[in-house]
Amino acid sequence: MCLVLKVNRSAYYDCDITYIPKDEGWLYLAAVEDLFHKKVVGWALDSRMIKQPTIDAIEQAIIKEKPAQGL
Repeated sequence: MCLVLKVNRSAYYDCDITYIPKDEGWLYLAAVEDLFHKKVVGWALDSRMIKQPTIDAIEQAIIKEKPAQGL
C-alpha cells in the first residue's frame, strides 16, 4: 500500500506499510515520510495489518509537522 499526500504547494508525504518478521509472527510498520526532506515524520507498529496504525502514523505526522490549514 502506498499513498502520497500533498501537504502544501511544495511538500508531499508518502505513506506506506511494511512487515517485519519476528519469531512469533509479524510486526506491521506504518510510516509517513516527508518526500522533500527525506525524513520519517510519523510511524506506528501493530501485530495485525489493520488500518489504525496507518491512521496513527498520519495523525502523528500532522501533530509534529503542522501542515497548512485545510490540507
